[in-house]
Amino acid sequence: MRISDITPDVLFRAYAARGWKPFTEGDYNLNIIGIRADDRKSNTFNDLICLLYKTDGRWVLRKYAATTDPGLYYRQNLLNPRGTAILKDEYYRGAFGIGLHHGQSRCLVQTKPLPLWRDGNRDGVLDFGGKVSEEMADIHIHRASASGTSKLVDRWSAGCQVIASSADWADFMRVVDIAAKRWGGAFSYALFREQDLGRSLSGSQAGGVTARFAGVLVMLAMGLAIAVFREMIL
Repeated sequence: MRISDITPDVLFRAYAARGWKPFTEGDYNLNIIGIRADDRKSNTFNDLICLLYKTDGRWVLRKYAATTDPGLYYRQNLLNPRGTAILKDEYYRGAFGIGLHHGQSRCLVQTKPLPLWRDGNRDGVLDFGGKVSEEMADIHIHRASASGTSKLVDRWSAGCQVIASSADWADFMRVVDIAAKRWGGAFSYALFREQDLGRSLSGSQAGGVTARFAGVLVMLAMGLAIAVFREMIL
């Protein structure tokens, strides 16, 4: 599955399949979207965070290499005795606002309790499922390094949603700031699994192809990050 296969139409079908409603009225009415890869062992930025919105009535889709999972370091070195936090894949309406990450860099901070899985077995494998707890746990949307593109997640996430490239992060926040001036400072976040996108894509194509992420390769060129997805056919 090429990154070009992820289009506004595919995302709208994924929203509909989950019974969620994206924002469709007006320019810069942001849909912030996470797409979580199925790989439960990865310690790389193999997920996506996207911005989907209109300008001059036309849809714009921006895609950034990211992680939606805690890094390997915090899967093995727990900050909470109940386990490291994993954000459940759901639609979080008005759950984030502009603030500071650890009181330092600008980010989108958690403003409402969110449903988390807690992975406490220290085996390094992400546990998607089990008991869910609603918590205020500083689950923010932020960048990794202040400069360049980070390769490994490790300590960059203990449950936060993290964009790998500082250039991508600057672009993300540029759009967020425009949206905040027009629509206010509360932001929603839809977190999908890759299988949601696979079903939406296969529903629009002939054949039995299920889209899967085999990994994300991030390259910086002219200040833009290009994420490339390899295709796997089951």
